[in-house]
Amino acid sequence: MLSARRERAPLAAVAAIALFIGFPAHAAAPLAKMQEPGYYRMMLGDFEVTALSDGTVPLAVDTLLTNTSPAKVKKALDRWFLKEPVDTSVNAYLINTGTKLVLVDAGAGVLFGPTLGKLSNSLRGEKLALWGDLMHVAAVQFAEPSVTIKFDTDSKSAAVQRKRAYADAAGKGYWVAAAHLAFPGVGHVRAEGNGYAWVPANYAPLP
Repeated sequence: MLSARRERAPLAAVAAIALFIGFPAHAAAPLAKMQEPGYYRMMLGDFEVTALSDGTVPLAVDTLLTNTSPAKVKKALDRWFLKEPVDTSVNAYLINTGTKLVLVDAGAGVLFGPTLGKLSNSLRGEKLALWGDLMHVAAVQFAEPSVTIKFDTDSKSAAVQRKRAYADAAGKGYWVAAAHLAFPGVGHVRAEGNGYAWVPANYAPLP
């Protein structure tokens, strides 16, 4: 009799688990209908880099992008499962060196140009390039670096700088943090065919 009870106990436990999983929860909660303020942290050498989301801006990229056509833009967006208007991230980066805090936001691109520079001190061999308005639409401009946008004051110069930045990042393999890549906008660039591809950082806890 005891043996039979022991055999039935695991079966009862399995049945109870199946019963629990089989029925949906009925606790009600209001839909949030909004994203929470976002941040993402990572360590680069002795520096702590925090990506800060300042939200998104919907861009009608089929009319804003130049040196291309609406049909090509739509094809590129379809590959990324995106539709018009494209929600474009606005990211800022807070760098904690251990002795000071340095905030880099998208507005700094107006002062320092589309490539905001590289931080190399105390990174223990790591490099981080901070991109301001170097690029806006990853789905289009990585595969076609020559595609420009009406925001560029000098589209020819912008295209040249973008190609140079992509080639350098892909060739040397350093980290990139970009103001207008999908949040957190941190990752690497790799060469792909005649263009480039974005490889976002793998989510990981801080060491």
